[in-house]
Amino acid sequence: MEIRLGQKVTEFFEDGSRVGVVSNGERIVGDVVLGADSVRSKARELVLGYDDKPKPSGYAVYRAWMSSDELAKNDLTKDLVINGDTHTGWLGPDIHFLAASIKGGKEFSWVCTHKDDRGVDEGWSEPGDHADAVKILEGWDPAVHAIVQATPPEKLVDWKLVYRDPLPTWTSPQGRIALIGDAAHPFLPTSIQGASQAMEDGACIAVCLQLAGKDKVGNALRAYEKIRYERVKAVQKTGEKSRRSAEEPLLLQNRLTILRSARQMAQS
Repeated sequence: MEIRLGQKVTEFFEDGSRVGVVSNGERIVGDVVLGADSVRSKARELVLGYDDKPKPSGYAVYRAWMSSDELAKNDLTKDLVINGDTHTGWLGPDIHFLAASIKGGKEFSWVCTHKDDRGVDEGWSEPGDHADAVKILEGWDPAVHAIVQATPPEKLVDWKLVYRDPLPTWTSPQGRIALIGDAAHPFLPTSIQGASQAMEDGACIAVCLQLAGKDKVGNALRAYEKIRYERVKAVQKTGEKSRRSAEEPLLLQNRLTILRSARQMAQS
């Protein structure tokens, strides 16, 4: 199998018995195309016949990957890196902060999930803002603030979390292109299923293609969709349910506050 690195796929095409991609300006033809090009999939538009706009999840993630040298010098953070690989999490209302030292403690990665109300068109991945991250984490463990402050500005990214409603189909009209992974079924973070479901997709489609053979690629892709679709749709909905469950206590608290305020106004 030939593996090409450093490729930028700009187009998917399906014309009769020919199917393929345009990558780095070269037109490449194959027996089947699997659109595994993530939540911003270009293959999805060909499969659906229209541009399926994403929805903001209401959350974004600050993320960074950096050297752990500065953290090792700070008494607040050195224990996270001088003892080899570690993984630490801080949890709070609408926020979770996860930090990990890797490569024997020589490098460090952290993510901070936070509320976000910007529109999707404003950008999915943008340079992070230290001041905004510090404000979001106001009142949190000083070690968390030390991690943020030690992060070089060019290493901090603010990544919007988006999702889509379950698609009506994952296979193209002529049956030789299929979506897999996040291109077919992006998940909310509350599903915690993106990687595992993508691997299930890969295993399933490999077996279907092997059994069908080159002459019946369309049958293989339709079988893959039929086997996987309802399972993945249920998992997507579970993530939405988990999100609502997390928000319900706060909504109930807000309703009770409004009722108390209304009662006090009536009594006065």
